[in-house]
This record gives sequence, C-alpha cells and structure tokens, in this order.
Amino acid sequence: MINRRTVLLALLFVLCCNYSFAQSEYLIVKDTARAYQEPPSYFKQQVDYRFKNPDAVGFSPLRGYVGLMTIAPWRDNTGNKNYQLGFLEAGVYYRQGAHGGTWEDWHKLVMTAPSGVTTLDGYTKITRGGANLALGPGVADHSFMSFFARSNTPETRSGWMGYGASGDKTLSITNEIDGGDIVLLPGGNGNVGIGVQAPPAKLTVNGVVLATRMRVSQNLTWPDFVFKKDYQLPSLQELDTYIQQHQHLPEIPSAQDIARDGQDLGEMNRLLLKKLEEVTLYIIQQDKRINALEQQLKNK
Repeated sequence: MINRRTVLLALLFVLCCNYSFAQSEYLIVKDTARAYQEPPSYFKQQVDYRFKNPDAVGFSPLRGYVGLMTIAPWRDNTGNKNYQLGFLEAGVYYRQGAHGGTWEDWHKLVMTAPSGVTTLDGYTKITRGGANLALGPGVADHSFMSFFARSNTPETRSGWMGYGASGDKTLSITNEIDGGDIVLLPGGNGNVGIGVQAPPAKLTVNGVVLATRMRVSQNLTWPDFVFKKDYQLPSLQELDTYIQQHQHLPEIPSAQDIARDGQDLGEMNRLLLKKLEEVTLYIIQQDKRINALEQQLKNK
C-alpha cells in the first residue's frame, strides 16, 4: 500500500513540473545595466534578452530604447562568432562579434511593407560578380544611381544617372569610362521619342534640335552625273511648263508633301545640289549664247 510520504513526493513533483512548464512559456528581458555594453565574450552558449539605452550599444543618433537579443552558439571562437539583434522603433538591426574582440557595426535589416514596398535608407549598393549598382540618397533634390562595371577597379564609378545639385531640373546620364558611349537600344521595333508619346520613327523629336555639326549617312547617287556629256538637261521651256503646272521644281517635294511627310535631309540636299548644278549648266549655256551674240555684233 502506498504510504503518505510517497503520495506527497509525487504531488510535489507534479507541482514542480507544472511550475517549470509555466515559466518556459515566456523569456525574461533583463534590465540590470542599461548604460553598459557587454562584450561578445560575456555571452557563452546562451540566448540572452536585455533592455538597453541606444547610446550604450551603438545607437547614439537614435532615441528611445533598444530590445537587445544575443545569440551565443558556443563559448569561444571555435564555434564562430556571437550575434545580436537590436529592436527599435526605427527598425531591426543586426551585428556580430568574435570572442575576445568587440562588436562590429550595426546593419539595418530590409523590411517589406504589407503593400509590397521596400524602403532603403541611405546609400544602397547591389553587388554581384565584381560589379554593382548603387542608389544614392535623395538629399536636397540630389538623387542619382551609380554604375560600377569595371571588375579591375570595382570601386571606380563607371557612370551615373540622376539629378544634380539643389534646384537643378536636369536629368543627366554620364558615361565615365574613357572612350565609353551612351547607346539607346529600343527592343524589337521600338523607337525613341523626345517630347512625344508615340514616336513613329527610330528617333522623333518634338522641338528644336541644336547641333554644331551634323552628318547624314545615306546610300545615295550623288548628282555628279549632271555634268556628264550624255546628261539630258531639260530645256528652259520644259522647265517653265512644269512650273506653271505644278508650282514647284521637278523632283522637289511640294509644300503639301513636306507638311504631310516632312523632309529627308539627305535626299533634299542631293536634289538641291542637282538643281544647282542644272542652274550652273543653264548659266553656262546663256553665257555662251551672250558671247556669241556679242561676237556677231562686233562682226557687223
């Protein structure tokens, strides 16, 4: 028969187990040294939670308090480093530190809002394969994106795109590689438009284009053939008849054509040169005729 002592011991064991399980339902956050930062070697084979002042653990620019979580997988460096998470209103931060050393710098964890928007503060780098993309912070209207595409000098910027100093409304694209080009490559049959929503040509500009020099490269037959002996120069009478009927020179687009289709600079220059060469031939013919008439007058 079981005696009273055995029953009491059993009840005491059950009560102790229940109390132990109840205690394990939550973890206690220590609040014993808010203004002190324990070194990495202080923590050994444990998970620790502490309540700290931000300036005590490296968050001096931030206000409020820090919930500090420390994970110490092992008692020395043979088990790698110790790790900490800092919980603040400004976000969640991570750092690590080796036994016998000091804590490294904090790194803010990237959070995605329920809307799907991810916000990155400060100068942000995206790196892979020796090249990276850097996003500069928007400060005083200055916002930019930098490109680092040189594996031999990965810290040297290759180019950038963005807005300059405060008040500058110009969006700039710069290639900083010596001899580097800026090329726009629309996909498929796409076009490039400036000041126009649906560009109908490879490059469409709605406005004035200012250039110090322009070269049009086309596979055109240049009108040197006008000066060849077998060229059939229209007579002035034929030219007059055509002008009276069409109100413009032969081969030259009409005003209606230009208004509808615009003008091809290369083709227009070729046609104008051809007409100039024909005018030159007309002048030469007239000069010969005048000289002949003058000679006839002298002989009378």
